[in-house]
Amino acid sequence: MPKIMVVDDEEHILSLFKMVLENEGYDIVCVSSGEECLRRIKKESPDLILLDIMMPGMSGIDVMEKARKISPDTIIIVVTAHASLDSAISAVHYGAGGYILKPFDVNEVVAIVKRALRERELEGELKKSEEKYRCLFENANDAIILLSPGQGHVLEVNNRAVEFTDYSKVELEDKRLEDICPDEEICGIVENLSHNKGTNPAVFYEVPFIRKNGEMVYGDLSAGLVEYGEEKSILCIVRDITEKKKSEEEIRRLKEFNEKIVQELQEGVLMKDSRGHVIFANPRMTEMLGYDRDELLGMHWSAFVAPDYRKRMERIMEKMSDGAKSRNEAVLISKDGREIPVVISTTPMFENESFKGALAVITDISEIKREEEEMIKRVIKYRVEKGNTYLVKEKELEKGLDVLKDLLNAGYKGLIITRTPPTKMKSMVDVDLPVVWLSEKRYDKMTIPPNFFLIEKTIENYLDRDRVVLLDRLDYLILKNGFKKTMEFIQRLCETFFIHKAILILSMDPQILDDKEMRLLDKEVGEIKPKHEADFPEDLYEILEYVYEQNTVGKKPAHKDIENKFNITRTTARKRINRLKHLGLLEDKKWGKYKILKVTDRGKMYF
Repeated sequence: MPKIMVVDDEEHILSLFKMVLENEGYDIVCVSSGEECLRRIKKESPDLILLDIMMPGMSGIDVMEKARKISPDTIIIVVTAHASLDSAISAVHYGAGGYILKPFDVNEVVAIVKRALRERELEGELKKSEEKYRCLFENANDAIILLSPGQGHVLEVNNRAVEFTDYSKVELEDKRLEDICPDEEICGIVENLSHNKGTNPAVFYEVPFIRKNGEMVYGDLSAGLVEYGEEKSILCIVRDITEKKKSEEEIRRLKEFNEKIVQELQEGVLMKDSRGHVIFANPRMTEMLGYDRDELLGMHWSAFVAPDYRKRMERIMEKMSDGAKSRNEAVLISKDGREIPVVISTTPMFENESFKGALAVITDISEIKREEEEMIKRVIKYRVEKGNTYLVKEKELEKGLDVLKDLLNAGYKGLIITRTPPTKMKSMVDVDLPVVWLSEKRYDKMTIPPNFFLIEKTIENYLDRDRVVLLDRLDYLILKNGFKKTMEFIQRLCETFFIHKAILILSMDPQILDDKEMRLLDKEVGEIKPKHEADFPEDLYEILEYVYEQNTVGKKPAHKDIENKFNITRTTARKRINRLKHLGLLEDKKWGKYKILKVTDRGKMYF
């Protein structure tokens, strides 16, 4: 039974985790501080720790780092409120196995815990498998010698090679093949196998070897290219002829075992030449992209990389020739047009100090990205999709800014281009992000004139898939450039944001356009709607939205506030409030001589 330690300073959180996880069959240990966690971790030996990252006393990051030193195999999942999401992401960067946001869904918590424990189990199985393969190497009945290509230096040998040659491992690893094999022709062929374009290993029979005491022995030698670490090497398997019959079955099993590894590897593997053309792809890679192996060979890497990632990949490939390795996220495009989010670990390949291409190991992270997108959709209150452009019609910037803040809170990075002076805008958004001021007078380097070319370049230099841009006062740009040119500008932006899978929010006063112009603009852009769209009149929704906004900052408006805010009579205010109460969206109670309002849980669903 897996043991889970829950670390949180709130008793009701501990009780909730204990009840939910014990119901799933886990052994739960509850502690209320980071210090207590560190005292008990060695004794309890938990398989997993659910660690609240924001607690009094020792910080969650410090607890995590010390806990990993005490029990490095223990999985740590941080638990945090949404406001400290950056801390949670930082914790993941420093080795946490994931994070859970408060308030959390218990089913999601159970799923995260099960997935983390399953991954730990799989890692353990992989470690055992690696130990098994090392054991097979060391105890094989055949002598195994690993050589560097081109020069034939001995890199590694197994125990049977020591017995076969009578040299110690240290002595062998200081030699070249020609030091123990007197056949110069065979040595030359083996040492230059890296130049052989064929895929079949070279095999020689009755190859002479000289033991340490000068005795001549013979063995069957098979040699071929393999991956050793991050480079190609030559694998030599030498079978003592006197043990030939005994060793045949072991070699057959070893061959099948190696073939099975290649066929069942869960990561895609690609090799590209120095010009970026595919020269090798394993079965998982062809399955991932949907191409046959013959279709994929010779294809340039840019043919299956998403357009918005190609420039980034070009920069990475340029650095490869200098020996730089890389690990980065990208999106591949399959043969049928599907997008595949991946992590690509790339290692340059050299031959005689000449750059020959790169080896890329590619991991499909579609499921992880899908979960991240679902999490974002759950926390945002507006219906917005990546790759789209939206228009907010308003006299003063309000809803457009609210949509931007909503996306920033969900983890997006933002850029604002506005007519509002930068200092005022930064105080309005209350988040540290770049603000570009639209002005015909130069103020600082973050000021640009209402010139479409400069605005487009500013946006293009910033765009990525996790980016949102708020372009305020579209009406100002129309007045400065005319409607026709502004429409062409918006059409280009729509295409740019679609390609980069980013989000563009346009805000403008609609009164400057006539009906025809407004219809043309509406065809190019989308309308932002709440995630839970109201099914009642707009005048009721405005009151509900106002009360909700006040509640979120700790205020409960009175009936009188509604009258003043919307400039309506006392009777009208009371009627609208009563209708919202009847719908179960608002509740009020007596507070002194006033009645104060609060949005119900049902009402909160509309935001």
